[in-house]
Amino acid sequence: MARLSQRLRVDDGVLEWLPQENIYYPDCAVELNTVLRLTGSARVIAWEIGCMGLPASQATLGQGRIRQCFELWLDGAPVWLERLTLDRACLQPRWGLAVTVRWAAGLLIPAHAQHLERARSVALEFESKHAELTLACTLVDKTLCCRGYAARADRLTTVLHRSVEGTALRPARPHGNDTTHLDDVS
Repeated sequence: MARLSQRLRVDDGVLEWLPQENIYYPDCAVELNTVLRLTGSARVIAWEIGCMGLPASQATLGQGRIRQCFELWLDGAPVWLERLTLDRACLQPRWGLAVTVRWAAGLLIPAHAQHLERARSVALEFESKHAELTLACTLVDKTLCCRGYAARADRLTTVLHRSVEGTALRPARPHGNDTTHLDDVS
């Protein structure tokens, strides 16, 4: 069993947690845990993206199993707790991955109704151009979550980036002479 545990903390700051996709090889046994702890006026955009098997070689997950856990906490209270377990039984059915081999979940906090409207608009635009892409976005307690799957990981990253373009992820107060700001996520 391969295990990766990541613990990230943001105190009244800004974090862009946009790692490259995880590639899960056939017959893997993987546990991935990511915990984000935010305090005060922290702002975050984060995603987790997974790619299963080796599709160019027609190799699927095989007998592999993936357990992915993602937690987001604000001032000690849970905001988003997600558990995903994937194995061979989840690959074909529509309730699972519907034959696609890449999936993603992206979060933006804090988020508002206009962020949700933009994300859904971008998702519809991309889905009309790429039939194999499915993306659903929800807004719960100022947390925007976009979750989807596609045949290609770059389509997921592009649609997630475009969903939050123009989002200001600025600290409430500049610190010292630091003039770097994350005005756009593109």
